[in-house]
Formats: sequence, C-alpha cells, structure tokens
Amino acid sequence: MKNLNYFEVDYQSVVIHNFTFQSFKRTPLKQLNINGHLRVIEIDAFAPLELLSSLIIPNQNFLKLSKTLPALHVFQNRQMNELDLSNNFKNYGEYVISADLFAYIGNICVKRLSLGWNGIRRIDANAFQKMKYKHCLESLNLNHNDFDYHQDLIVLYFNFFINIKRIDISEISSRSIENIREQNTNGTRRLDHRVILNTRSDWSIRLPSSLEFLNASFIIGRNNLINSITFKGITGLKIIDFTYSSFDDCNYTINGLQNVLILNVSHFKCGVLNPYLLQSAVNLEQLIMQSSSLSIGLKDDHHSKFLHGLKRLQYIDFSRNAFEDRFRTSTFKSQLDSVQSLILEGNLFTSVPLNLEDFNRLSFLKHQK
Repeated sequence: MKNLNYFEVDYQSVVIHNFTFQSFKRTPLKQLNINGHLRVIEIDAFAPLELLSSLIIPNQNFLKLSKTLPALHVFQNRQMNELDLSNNFKNYGEYVISADLFAYIGNICVKRLSLGWNGIRRIDANAFQKMKYKHCLESLNLNHNDFDYHQDLIVLYFNFFINIKRIDISEISSRSIENIREQNTNGTRRLDHRVILNTRSDWSIRLPSSLEFLNASFIIGRNNLINSITFKGITGLKIIDFTYSSFDDCNYTINGLQNVLILNVSHFKCGVLNPYLLQSAVNLEQLIMQSSSLSIGLKDDHHSKFLHGLKRLQYIDFSRNAFEDRFRTSTFKSQLDSVQSLILEGNLFTSVPLNLEDFNRLSFLKHQK
C-alpha cells in the first residue's frame, strides 16, 4: 500500500479502535471516507494516519459529539484540507458544542469544515474566537442545523475568519435570525464586529472581506417590516443565495451589493416592492427572482426604476411570477446591450411579452407556461 492515497470503507463495527488503522501507519493516505454505523471513535484511533489531510465521516446517526471530537486531537497543529462530520449527531441529544469540544477542531489548520445536518442548537460563544487556526478556514458549512436564540449573533463570529471564502447557513432555525432583527444599539453585549441597528428598521451587517459565496437561503423568521439592509465589508462577495429568506414585503433597499455578480432572491414577498431594492448591485450579472409576486410589485413601477442602472445583467430569471401583460418598453432599458438569457417560464403570457428586436445580445428566451 505504498501508493495508497484514498480509502473509502463501509465499516462493519460500531467502534473504531486505537489499533484499527495500525496497518496504514506507513502509507501516504491523504483522504479517508468512513461509512457505517459507528457509535464510538477511540481517542487515538487516527494516530497512525500521519499524512491524512481529508477526513469524511457522514451519516453516522449513533455517534455522539463527546465520543467523536476528542479523537481529532491527533491532528493538532496539522494542516488538513477537509473535515466533514455532516449528519452525525442527531440521536443522543448532544446538541451543544462547548468551547472545549470545539477546540479539537480549532487546533487543526483546516480549510473546509462541514457540520451540517447535525441538529446543532448552539456553539459556545467563545468557540470561534478561541480557534487557534481560524485564519486557515476557507469554507464553513453549518446548514440544516437548529440554532436557537442563544446563537443570535452567530453571523458576527464569521468575522473572526479572515480568509473565509464560502459560508453556508441555509435552513438554520429562524430564531437566531429573528433575534438579530430585534437587537438594538442599547444592548450591553460588546463585540468588535456586532450588528449595528440604529433603529429596528435599519440593519447594518458586517461580513468578512474575503467572503466570496454566501448561502443564507430558507431562513424563514416571523414577518418583519424594515427600511434597509446594509452589508459592509463584502468587497469580495460574488454569489449570494437568499432564496425563501424573505421579509413581510420588499419595501426596503439592500445596500452594499456593488461587487456581487450572482444574486438569487427567489420566493421573496415582493407584492409590495421598493423599486430601488437592488440599486446597489451595479455590477450584477445574474439575477434570479422566481415566484416573487413581481407581476404585482412592478405594476406601480411606472418609470421602470427596478432594473435601472443594472447595465451588466446578462441573465434574468423572472419565472413563475404570474405575469400576464407585456412588459413596459422601458422595463429592460438598461439591459438592451447586456442581457443574453431571459427566463420567463411559468407565467401567464399569451404571446411574447416584449419586442425582441430591441435586445442586441439576447440569445436565449424561455417563456412557456
């Protein structure tokens, strides 16, 4: 096994013993995928894997946090490309990761960390801050967890990761986001990177400047009426997915999107629409806005302000918005020299709803019911 780099196993025992991988001690094994029905990983089980850089242990419904994370101590002060512990810890009620437990991860210089689908309700407030190698982390996946109100400021902790490129917090519990909405500047908590809310209707959220991709979709809280959201620090953010993460309406503005190239705001409640909602996204290339009640929201946009100034849009998806009438001549005026793909399927048009001769670069049009 002198050339063994990758090993995937359907492990038949419920315990990974300290001696399980002894025969791998002198191999160049870099990636290990373990499937099976594990219950316990002994504390020195991975010690023989001296060159391992990717450890993937998913879908182990009978594992406990306290019987898994301590076994990572053998990777302390080592560089790893990936640590994936997704969908593992749901059955035994250990839903809180303490700072001490999280330190077994924080003491590894790991690039990609996935803790999704674990039913996690809380990560200790100091856990991220105390990570020894937080500067190593480039990708963090916490999706499909059940964060409770104690995690109201989890978004702020992402600022500790100065080299983070990708964050996925899709389908986390709504309570944590609701609490962010309710914070105000009279709070007593002090953080270097806190959410600044001058009033209940104006939000300011700072994210790491290194961030390139953010998935914050399916975060559905109770209805809120706001005036504006301002994202700060996102100089490198290129892709945002906010699908289903809508407020009570779209009568507000989103500021700070100047560098975003791809934006998905599908399933927003835009029957009431501020025409300047996306005006900060001046470099936007792809806008996906399916099932967002635009047929109602755009009726009052008599001066076609909604897409005005978005001159770099190449791809527009307005599917399933119940459009019936032709678009105003000026609706896509700023996109006549840029748009290449226009997706209008699932609407109620009886004919092509625009003058195709006006579009200089349009090569793909989809508008069937």
